[in-house]
Amino acid sequence: MNLKRFLARETSFFELPLTLKSRLLILIAVIALLPVYLSPLWNMTFYSNQYTDGLVLHIYSYQLEGGKTPNRDDLREIKRRFDRIEASKKIILTTEKDAMRLMKFRNELERLPVYVIPISHHFLFEEEMKFIETVTKFIAEFKSPGIKESGVESPDLQASVPKTPSGDTTGAQ
Repeated sequence: MNLKRFLARETSFFELPLTLKSRLLILIAVIALLPVYLSPLWNMTFYSNQYTDGLVLHIYSYQLEGGKTPNRDDLREIKRRFDRIEASKKIILTTEKDAMRLMKFRNELERLPVYVIPISHHFLFEEEMKFIETVTKFIAEFKSPGIKESGVESPDLQASVPKTPSGDTTGAQ
């Protein structure tokens, strides 16, 4: 009961209407914070032999943005290099990863023959089964909120233990 009275007393000012002075202070605070939202917090330019005018990065409070310089525009660069190829049959070939970066240019690139190579993976040295067993064992032995310290597993966790292709659960007791 004492806690309720204390909280009621300490938060009663929330019920009071804002005075003109309070409203002016809030307005001043909002105006003071506008530049944080509208202008970059930090600007960086990276120079290299390939981009002598630099790669520009603008860091805002809500996003990262790569800037265009007079000599660098990704879309213009793609089109320029494509047009310089003298072959009559030519394509733009990119990986699935890099194609995601080109999605912002989708409308401009629709007229060009752009092809995407999907990304796939494979295991070296035929270790796919070893990888699956290692991950499955880790998941089975991982202590989460669903496992009691006594070692008795919850039914939900036991049902979620993955099975290997042979059908048994790796790491199960």
